Amino acid sequence: MAISPVQGAGSTTSTPNSSSSAPQKRTEILGFPVPVERLPLPRHEILHYLRGRQEFEHRRKLYIQSVFRPYYGPQHFIENLGDLSCEFNLEIADEFCNKVAPIYILPSGYGDAAGLLLFLRIHNYIYLRWFRPYRSEIEYRQFLAQAVQVPRSMKLVPMVEEPTLSSIADLAKGLNAAICTRVDRVQLLAQQLIGHGDPEEQFAKLEFFVLQPLFRAVALVVQSDDHHKSSPISQLPVVIVRTGVEDGLSAAITFDAMIADDKIEHSVVKAEDGEIRAVQTTLETAVTFLLQLERREMVAVGRRPDPIASTRNLESGDLLSREKLLEVAEALGWDEEHMGPLASLGPSSRWVDQTIYPTWSGYGADFDIDLNRYEREWYTL
Repeated sequence: MAISPVQGAGSTTSTPNSSSSAPQKRTEILGFPVPVERLPLPRHEILHYLRGRQEFEHRRKLYIQSVFRPYYGPQHFIENLGDLSCEFNLEIADEFCNKVAPIYILPSGYGDAAGLLLFLRIHNYIYLRWFRPYRSEIEYRQFLAQAVQVPRSMKLVPMVEEPTLSSIADLAKGLNAAICTRVDRVQLLAQQLIGHGDPEEQFAKLEFFVLQPLFRAVALVVQSDDHHKSSPISQLPVVIVRTGVEDGLSAAITFDAMIADDKIEHSVVKAEDGEIRAVQTTLETAVTFLLQLERREMVAVGRRPDPIASTRNLESGDLLSREKLLEVAEALGWDEEHMGPLASLGPSSRWVDQTIYPTWSGYGADFDIDLNRYEREWYTL
């Protein structure tokens, strides 16, 4: 059986200048190997190494919160969403921040848990479509979508044996409202604690964990029964739901482009005004739809969180801390007198010189190989 990559990048072998075929003596820096005899490294290699470490941390945490945890233990907070006294902690709330949309995954027959392969395939596919090596903004858990497994015991919306598109839309709308309400509440409580001088470090950058207006406005739903591992994951049936909550958006969400391109199989129409509130399409089309919405909002209102303001002094949310980045950089040979202050470099999306590194490499690239290999291994089980 395949070993879960949740603990680290199993095939991580690349180091700065990993193209060298000569045997190299290695030491470890925070658990990752570095060739001792090549130290100190030049500036561009240190920055490439550091960005790779941040890409690895970003992907590893996405894997844990979107694949590993939903599968091995359905998020317990989802079961109790119908209980208004059930609250999130700040760590859970942060998982829904800086995402374009949730993906609610309905178990097979609304009974058994969805297979791990489904979660992994969805994650790998979306990451491939969303991520730009070296250039994506990855601080503060930024990503396109957050997967949520919906257990049968969830009492918020009554389950039905044969869900219709209309009932799926109602389920997604109810789930989104409950989740967003809880995220808002826990963030408000954290802000109040900050106002009373709470020293908790996790509260310090709360302003950069943003529950995006798009996340409130749109959701995806997948039925596990529709997943067949012999079929391309891009063609997995997906329901896109408009929740009707569009405050803060630059424009209303519509499905006009999909209708024009004949990308819609079914639609649900509001009786009052005739607007389409949910459509069934493929994962490929749904991801394209989200990417276009993300780009539209970025052009209209700018990036949220702001890449410069949110990464001052090497802050990143929950990737490698400022202290660890400085420790690693110093161990690799960073010389502030000749290379400048590391803390003034801005977001990690600006660290790598792509004229020197035209193809993706480093620990983030290695972990991507791991997860795609892990997906292929599951086909043999």
